[in-house]
Amino acid sequence: MNDRELLRFKTDINLSEYAAFSGYAIDQKKTSAQSVFMKNGGHEIVIARGESGQWIYFTVGSKSDDNGTIVDFIQNRTRKNLGQVRRELRPWLGFKRRPKLNPNSFARGVRPSVPEDLKMLNTFADLLDVSDSKSSVIEKYFGSLAIGKDLVLNDRFRDKIKTDRLSNAIFPHYTGKIVSGWEIWNREFKGFSPGGKKSVWFSNRLDTDETLILFINSIEALSYFQLYPEEIKKTWCISTGGYWSRETENMLKIAFKTAVNQKIIISFGMGQKAADFDKYVQNLAKSTVNNATIEKISAFKGSWNDDLKS
Repeated sequence: MNDRELLRFKTDINLSEYAAFSGYAIDQKKTSAQSVFMKNGGHEIVIARGESGQWIYFTVGSKSDDNGTIVDFIQNRTRKNLGQVRRELRPWLGFKRRPKLNPNSFARGVRPSVPEDLKMLNTFADLLDVSDSKSSVIEKYFGSLAIGKDLVLNDRFRDKIKTDRLSNAIFPHYTGKIVSGWEIWNREFKGFSPGGKKSVWFSNRLDTDETLILFINSIEALSYFQLYPEEIKKTWCISTGGYWSRETENMLKIAFKTAVNQKIIISFGMGQKAADFDKYVQNLAKSTVNNATIEKISAFKGSWNDDLKS
């Protein structure tokens, strides 16, 4: 019976609801159908569900053991033993006795994730903010590209650039609101997260944006904005990561539909791949948005980063 009760705690109690009761606030912009992003002061967690229905959480940007089920959540924050945890959670198994919270303070439905997706969420949660003191990525890597700290930390790219303990520059790709993988950049290496799916990387958007511009990769996007800093106030961007997939196409369709009154610019550079991407985007935009106008711009040297460094 005790084992069945523990299992009910882990499956039947909405961990995002309990976290809200414990002082965590939901971030709707980062929350998706498969994961809930919540924070309490400077502490951030991602909540998801396994295939068996168990609620689990991961701590963001930490290698600590602060992750697991609702039982771990309580014991990692209090000195309660298992018996005390049971007494704490029993009222939550019924609607009448548990605390009543604002329905907007937590996620009421979270779709279970397959193990591969949970592994991706866990790995992503462990990445660091690009400004983290444990990393030298801004000075050593972005500095070598002539991309400045102020640009990297601009609100346009808040939460859109990550790093890790090797000081790699990391650019997350999304399918909808779900992280599907990430570009990894440093001086000696350029790659993609193992097991990840390439889609698109994108900057934050503002209600006042007038222009959407598309790049072949994230470094080209940052280089462009470093060269033309006035554009950052009115322009958001998307990078394909040098790859074209069904996920890429679907995300661009969504972008074009929501940017219907904005100017769309493509800047994929030189070569056959760039020419192919130009054609893909032109056709996609025209089939998605009525009277879509596509402009094309190019760097003088073929690469915005080459222009920047020169």
